Amino acid sequence: MRDSTNLFKSDPGNTHQVRGWMGACHACMRYSEGQRKGDEALDLLREVSRRIRDGSARISEALSRMYQHKEAGDVDRARQETWDVLPVEAVPFYREIAEGQLEDMADEP
Repeated sequence: MRDSTNLFKSDPGNTHQVRGWMGACHACMRYSEGQRKGDEALDLLREVSRRIRDGSARISEALSRMYQHKEAGDVDRARQETWDVLPVEAVPFYREIAEGQLEDMADEP
């Protein structure tokens, strides 16, 4: 077995072996970079999923309370339930739902 210090000398016999190791190291670095990007993508997907889940629950509960107040004749309270969603809602679709409900109640006393 050769001494590892000889691998980095200009010995033509070691060039193929050194290139092989360097290629393997490069492949490992690319894999690590890809793995890191994959982890970041997975983290992003988890965050999007969390926001959708939380937003869905938030808008559903707000709409339920809003309809209860409207049925009871308390339109101001119904509006407030909807307004309370807007500052915390991160999902554009759920914001649009809340804004649409506010527009629908704009003409009500």
